[in-house]
Amino acid sequence: MVEGEPQKESDKENITNSPDEESVKDLTEKDLLKGHIERAKKVRARLREERSRKIARYKGRLALLLPQSGEQCMKND
Repeated sequence: MVEGEPQKESDKENITNSPDEESVKDLTEKDLLKGHIERAKKVRARLREERSRKIARYKGRLALLLPQSGEQCMKND
């Protein structure tokens, strides 16, 4: 990581939620699977939110590039 660069949320999450190797050894297979599934759901939700934000951000820019539907009908006549 570059100095002065703010940490991403995922980096912070990994630092604060990184279990010790010893505690992972004590978990059962079901507990490990449950933790993995919960983390995967969080990651998918975060990616979905990022994708939605990108779409919203570029939607306005794209609207400026594309012709309006009324103008498009006039050109086709």
